[in-house]
Amino acid sequence: MTTARLVGVGYDACPNCGSVFIAPEDAAAKDVDVGVIFGGGPGSGNALGRSGRLCPLHGQPMTSYRVIAPTGALTVERSDCCGGVFLDPGEDSPLLAAAQRAARLAQMAQDAQQAQPAATDSGAGEFVVTASGASFAAPPPATGGAFGNALRGMSSMGAQPQSSEQLRRLEASSPSEHTCPRCGAAYRQDESDGITVELCPECGSMFL
Repeated sequence: MTTARLVGVGYDACPNCGSVFIAPEDAAAKDVDVGVIFGGGPGSGNALGRSGRLCPLHGQPMTSYRVIAPTGALTVERSDCCGGVFLDPGEDSPLLAAAQRAARLAQMAQDAQQAQPAATDSGAGEFVVTASGASFAAPPPATGGAFGNALRGMSSMGAQPQSSEQLRRLEASSPSEHTCPRCGAAYRQDESDGITVELCPECGSMFL
């Protein structure tokens, strides 16, 4: 193979077939993180299985990946031993563009995660995090306010509910046909003194 450069990145090219091998350290020297394509994040490629070719530098097995580049889908091979990438003729420029795109998407995802409000256990105006990682405003305090008024209104219609704090401690063991309008999880339900209470096991919301 002979040595050449593309957008400032050094690579080895085969003079016979035009194939290209990019070592990760050569790309990193010019701030192009080729490895981000294989990291599993936004813009990453999908592993297709073992390649029939061996790493041109070390003779070790390589894995094939399907990568979405600006020009379309590519099938590239990555060395399991050193992280170098083997490309067919003409795939070098699209791969580097895909690496730059994946790096931007990864940075955007990191910035969005850092911008999320801090999660706390409970309290009005604070946030809770569900098992799926989504954050929602926590339910308001259990006593007083409009919630207490609603309970007192139901009591005037003949039902004698427990306090709101007791309702929150109910073990909702029966499945419900409804889903939480806040996070989409399936409600669980229980009945107390003639009042059916539906509780969300994910975000703690309650439906009466």
